[in-house]
Amino acid sequence: MKITTIKWVLLVSVLACSVFFSYRWNRSDAVPKHLIGNWSFIAFYPKKSDTLVFKKAGLLSIDADKMVVGFTGCNKFRTECSIHGDSLFFGTILSGRKFCNRAYMDVEDRVKQTLQNTTIYKVSDSTLILYQGKTKLAALQKI
Repeated sequence: MKITTIKWVLLVSVLACSVFFSYRWNRSDAVPKHLIGNWSFIAFYPKKSDTLVFKKAGLLSIDADKMVVGFTGCNKFRTECSIHGDSLFFGTILSGRKFCNRAYMDVEDRVKQTLQNTTIYKVSDSTLILYQGKTKLAALQKI
């Protein structure tokens, strides 16, 4: 009798854990399909006249596993993102630190600052807008 009770308790425990982890794994905070892909920065806000003077500066790619990799025209970077509804947060940014000309370094600094401060995103057509609260930080075009 005791062995049967123990077996049932173990079975119920395993099922409960299975349901819990299945719920956590399949939550609705997965990366939305319209956010997955390659993006190019087209504007930072407030606008600065010498930013984005080079065409291939400020690229990033978001994948379904919430990994974000990018290139600032000088250095590569990577981070992870967390998405909950229209909230978007980027983790610690890991990057190389090769020195380049001032314009590329300015883009790199703006990209990092933008990602660190992003709290909300909106996608319209093929444009991704990053916000800190209600303040617009950057616009990116899907490529």
